Amino acid sequence: MASGSTVLNYLHLLFMKSGYPYSYLRRAMIVPAFLLFVPVYAQVAPAPTPAEAAATTTTKAPAKPLTKEEQAALDKAKAAAAAEKKDESGTVTLSPFEVSAADDKGYAASNSLSGSRLNSKLEDLAGSLSVVTKQQLLDTAALDINDIFAYEIGTEGTGQFTDLSNDGRGDYDNVSGNPNTSNRVRGLAAANITVGGFTASGSVPIDARNLDAVEISRGSNSTLAGVGEAGGTVNLVPSRANVTRESTNVTMRVDSYGGFGSTLAVNRPIFRNKFAIRAYLAYDEKGFVRKPSVDRTTRQEISFSYKPFKSTTITGSYEAFNEWARRANSISPRDTITPWRSRGSPSYDPITGYYTVNGIRSAAPVTNVNQLPAGISGIGSSNVRILQYIDAGDIQFLMKGNAPTNSVVVIKNPDGTQKVGVNTSVSQFTQSTNVATEGPLYKLKGTTDKSIYDWTDINLAAPNYEIQRAATVNAALYQNLINTQRHQLDLELGWRREDLFRYQRAFIAQQDGVGNTLEVDTNERLLDGRANPFFLRPFIGGVNPQIYRRPSFTDNYRYQLAYQLNLSREPNLLKWLGNHRLAGYQEYRLNISSGGGLRYHDTVTNNTKFQPGILTGANISNNAGALMYPLYYFGNTKGGGVEYGNTGPTNPSGNYKASFLAATDTAWSLNEDVNIQEVYFAINQSKSKVYTTGASIQSFFLNNQIVTTFGKRKDRQMSEDSMGTNVSGGFLDTANLYNFGPNKRYRQGDTTSKGVVVKPFRGLDFLNREADQGTGILRYAAQLFRGLNLHYNRSDSFKPAEVAYNIYLAELPNPSGSSEEWGFSLNMFDGKFNVRVTHQESLQQASRSGIGVVATRALGIDFHPGGQTLSFNLYDAAKIWEQTLNPGFTVAQVEAAAAKRMGYTPEYIANAGNKTISDINDASSKGWELELQFNPSKYWTLKVTGNQQEAIDKNVSLYIQNYINERLPLWTTIVNPLTGGLWWNEANGSQGTPVSYFLGNVQNPVNLAITTQGKRKTQASEYRFTGLTNYNLAGIAGDNRWLRNISVGGSYSWSSKASIGYYGAAPDPDGVVRSLDRDKPFYAKPVATVNLLANYRTKLFNNRINTTFQLNVDNVTESGHLRGIAINPDGQYWQYRIIDARQYKFQVRFDL
Repeated sequence: MASGSTVLNYLHLLFMKSGYPYSYLRRAMIVPAFLLFVPVYAQVAPAPTPAEAAATTTTKAPAKPLTKEEQAALDKAKAAAAAEKKDESGTVTLSPFEVSAADDKGYAASNSLSGSRLNSKLEDLAGSLSVVTKQQLLDTAALDINDIFAYEIGTEGTGQFTDLSNDGRGDYDNVSGNPNTSNRVRGLAAANITVGGFTASGSVPIDARNLDAVEISRGSNSTLAGVGEAGGTVNLVPSRANVTRESTNVTMRVDSYGGFGSTLAVNRPIFRNKFAIRAYLAYDEKGFVRKPSVDRTTRQEISFSYKPFKSTTITGSYEAFNEWARRANSISPRDTITPWRSRGSPSYDPITGYYTVNGIRSAAPVTNVNQLPAGISGIGSSNVRILQYIDAGDIQFLMKGNAPTNSVVVIKNPDGTQKVGVNTSVSQFTQSTNVATEGPLYKLKGTTDKSIYDWTDINLAAPNYEIQRAATVNAALYQNLINTQRHQLDLELGWRREDLFRYQRAFIAQQDGVGNTLEVDTNERLLDGRANPFFLRPFIGGVNPQIYRRPSFTDNYRYQLAYQLNLSREPNLLKWLGNHRLAGYQEYRLNISSGGGLRYHDTVTNNTKFQPGILTGANISNNAGALMYPLYYFGNTKGGGVEYGNTGPTNPSGNYKASFLAATDTAWSLNEDVNIQEVYFAINQSKSKVYTTGASIQSFFLNNQIVTTFGKRKDRQMSEDSMGTNVSGGFLDTANLYNFGPNKRYRQGDTTSKGVVVKPFRGLDFLNREADQGTGILRYAAQLFRGLNLHYNRSDSFKPAEVAYNIYLAELPNPSGSSEEWGFSLNMFDGKFNVRVTHQESLQQASRSGIGVVATRALGIDFHPGGQTLSFNLYDAAKIWEQTLNPGFTVAQVEAAAAKRMGYTPEYIANAGNKTISDINDASSKGWELELQFNPSKYWTLKVTGNQQEAIDKNVSLYIQNYINERLPLWTTIVNPLTGGLWWNEANGSQGTPVSYFLGNVQNPVNLAITTQGKRKTQASEYRFTGLTNYNLAGIAGDNRWLRNISVGGSYSWSSKASIGYYGAAPDPDGVVRSLDRDKPFYAKPVATVNLLANYRTKLFNNRINTTFQLNVDNVTESGHLRGIAINPDGQYWQYRIIDARQYKFQVRFDL
């Protein structure tokens, strides 16, 4: 359990956090007030029922024996009293806002809240809805959302597709960086997450062991989640305190990847049937094949249930969550080592300008970087960032990243002699070339050579880590106000608060990081003349990666009224009006967060040589000369491959020595004192308030043969940005990040849901007789027709997304979606056999996925949008020009002159730097879905899911192409006044030349997006099938007590071939392929997966503790391999997903 100080810290985090007005605290007190007031006000003491009277009658033996009639009456009264008592405990009569899993059978659930906001039978819901039962969660040893999505219709987790993106620095490995959101529903977008119907951030990973069920609503569902993406919504049904029974549950697990964990759940009715407390503790470490790696989480939850009166239930919970993760990479790195070796393993002396190829020294020094041998490239002579040499988990030394051109310097040669010379543009750090040479559409290939990188052993993403903390509070009141044969009125009041902080220091293969490319340090000496201790060693590096801090505060309030008017039992014509269940609700949601994350850099904060702006008090938060260029080394063997994982420094802030050379210096200073701190430089916060009003009605006609559902919802959103940050002492003052205004923006969205279920043959007497009493094929036919349901549903959705802007800094519209579904279902043999077939068409509009990242890249060519900094960007280059040409200019004058060259103002550039830049496109999905649950006997349960699906992108935004057309005339003609050459063609830093970056990372993705509109999404299989089963051997074991306690089962999943790219079109006259052929897709092979499970149940410690031993083997036939997931125009793979070998999971459950 959390210590007292920890609890106080979390209370401080929840209620007293700096920047959050105390009105939030006052508003929070409304809920507890209602919890105390409403139950007392609503409770009316009814007259004793006959059952109650019988229950309170004396139990003294009667004077004479009872007659049969009297005994029967007494037995009936006692049974009624027992039922009444059971009703008081809440185990039979539930609030319409609650669902019980008591009727779940194996993998088949019977009821859900997600279809109408009220407890409804699944067969009465027209929308596409699946419920994952507790038994399925246990049998599959599910831990998180990816384990759940492996078996469901139209869902893809990290095991089914690889969530990748690219920003020009390299590949984003989202499977490693954020596995909680690396999923898709219906091929469209990541699932919306709700907890008990409340919208959640989705950042905190799901803990499947603390859930009673998981409800997956596919498509737009405006009734439950009008706010959300069109793909679907996952609603979590948490376990909570039970007032009727005492229980203690302990689980322990280990797996073959090195993972382990344990949970403890203790439920205690303090006053039976009245008040109970439940405590839940969890400690988990997920295992990974590649080391060093870890994903460690802890949870402490305390919850209560209180039934002060028969018709009143009050619940509450508090959870503290902590996570520390250093996850393994899921993709192989791009390989420069192989082509470097094939070109003679060239190396370079940046002091003398001589190079060596195949051990032979060049005859003369190079005079410009274009003369470097094939296989070597420089990071740019204007790269003023600080080289950060990192090995053995720490910073080994620091050095300015360039020797200023034309500076006269005295350098010691390795033999002890001195050299006096003039630095040129070739006095720069060099590395093995990291650009594909075949053409602009080609990507550097990922390595498949285990001698270069053993993807079964070493975690290349070891320097990445993140810390996440969250505190969540829930409170709810369920109150029955009226309950008669005809009328029922219920009230729910709910509140959920989530206060989250996420810190990400994840540089390798992550957003705005250092790429995913293995390179070779080809420098024979350091720039300061010393011998290079890392000469010819492999590394991954890049320019000033960003650190993310993502605070998020969400308050949700909700009240609902549910009214049921049941006329179906009336003795007159009123019965034809049926049974109607209405729900009216209002919700309020406050969110304060930074959509793109608050951005920080490791920055020198004290030394004026690196930070001259310190002397003037100017903004130095994003001064390139004080930022880092980290180099992470992964091997000791010269010219060798990766030999170990390099974790890097956990906290690099502190004091160091650095080498420095100014243009006026005559020798390098090797011991400059520098202090490095994380310094905020970009992205504001936004505050959003969403006010929701909605209602739904579910009506039952003709003895439940026709069930209609209609919902209407209106969401109104007010959003505003935090006030601009001011420069204070040379740095940006973050105080205004929690002050908002003055400009408020208002939006609203109206959503509806309409559905009908028709049971055409339900209630026919002759059919019921044949189905219940018949034999042979006629009985089966009668069961089939009686259980036939036809359904149709149409719904839409609206998502008040975090504020983002297009490439012209205009605010983007909120995403929306719509779905249309129709089909049939069968419910046969008293619910033992259920099958549902649905045709669906879903549309997602104004999605911010896909093309949006390209907008940031295009703006990044000009300046620093959303904190992105490209090494060659025009704004930084123009400032260097102006500073060199006008040494007397102030910082403000330099910025103004540079912006003028570009056709902008400094204010516009600064404004763009604090905004999250993105763009929109639409997507659609259509196809068929199948779900079958069958319980042939009480010993056997099985589930089958399948879908045929086509998901495509469409309506790609034209803003990006328009911006490109406007900027190209300037980009391609502006001249570097210091060299006389075109800036467009000059390399400066690890991203190469502006033109090469533009073609590979901006124009080509735009062309691809436009070219492939209407084509199936990448990695999207058209067909998918999954079967899951569990059989208790008691069904065949007879009296064998050992076999009777064993259950065996498993699953089989199959996905059809998936498109992962397109072949190139015909080459241009110069022989270079510059476009793709949209009619020639490349398909990856089908994928099949087999999982097995077995468990053994027994009783230990004198038959007092029920114990279950369970073994799961996932991906039984897999021994580990690389799976191609992206191709170059010639059909050769350039990107590979690492498929790990089979995993063994063993767990023990104790139930006391």
